[in-house]
Amino acid sequence: MEQLPAILGKTVKSFTEEMGVHRDTFMRWCKGAIPCSSLVVLCNRYRISLSSFLVLKESVDVGSRAADYVYPEETWKEVKWDSAPIGRIFGPGGMTGVSGIEAARRLGFSSKQIFDRWRDCPDILRLDDFIRMLNEFKIDATMFLEDDNVPVPLPVWEEDNKHIAEIVADRMKG
Repeated sequence: MEQLPAILGKTVKSFTEEMGVHRDTFMRWCKGAIPCSSLVVLCNRYRISLSSFLVLKESVDVGSRAADYVYPEETWKEVKWDSAPIGRIFGPGGMTGVSGIEAARRLGFSSKQIFDRWRDCPDILRLDDFIRMLNEFKIDATMFLEDDNVPVPLPVWEEDNKHIAEIVADRMKG
């Protein structure tokens, strides 16, 4: 994120103006505090796949050319965000089998209402909290994000010696 303006051949000032945000907001984005909905807007505006931002390693090699990330307009498929599935993850009958109270506690929030807010106000869920939730509860990001340009990577979590494919299959049966 930090290098994106330069990669696109823009100044931070011109980039933030195009995105309609203040420089301080952009600096928070660089630390992971970008709302998921804003990330999707950014991806669609500049035709950059979510897979450029949702990576499986802590440290990645970053290309220096826009051509490394920007898709041609004629092949670009719109990236989409849907926060509604958050309402089906926790609580009775939820896909994780974890209560909302327990989930909030494990993520460091004081109330399970955070999940209702994330579901009902899709612009407030920040990427850093979203990634923490996905990793803590081994949830596939494609429940919320759609990118037909490049598949969103899926970590190879293990739970009770089960590979993620088995975990997902078990949850789908439930």
